[in-house]
Amino acid sequence: MKVKQEKLPKIKIPKSPFTIILDCLTILCLIVSIAYIFLEWNQLPEEIPIHFNLAGEPDGWGAKSFLWVLPSIGFLLWISLSIFEKFPHLYNYFKINKDTIEKQYKNAVIMMNLLKNESTLLFSYLTWSMVQNAHGNITNLDPWILNGGIILILITLIIFSVRSFRIK
Repeated sequence: MKVKQEKLPKIKIPKSPFTIILDCLTILCLIVSIAYIFLEWNQLPEEIPIHFNLAGEPDGWGAKSFLWVLPSIGFLLWISLSIFEKFPHLYNYFKINKDTIEKQYKNAVIMMNLLKNESTLLFSYLTWSMVQNAHGNITNLDPWILNGGIILILITLIIFSVRSFRIK
């Protein structure tokens, strides 16, 4: 029997030990990146590279206060996706019925958790890299990490979308 999307039941999906550990590590990285800005603040030049092309080369400069934007976005993403993670009955699903609801919810919650943590870790990496670049310790962001992070997010979306479509 097909279940109407707007009438999906609310089911609490408990976090797995893996997602709990990943959440803790990600929050730790975010806290460390914020502490790193505080520690390095007085040594930073007033103008720093704030935008980089896909090769990781700086192509835009601005005030060092821009550094606070990155962990702020990471934090807001983490919080909002953590809240959204708790409401899988609000997501859209390819196909769902009373026999697949719990499997679909688990798949969606894990996907949301991974996307949340991958994106937040990417912002933490960007924060660290921008401070390093401002100090002159590195000239470019590592394009493998930068582009790899974006590709990882896309791969996560694809894998979990395919998994959702295949759930029977």
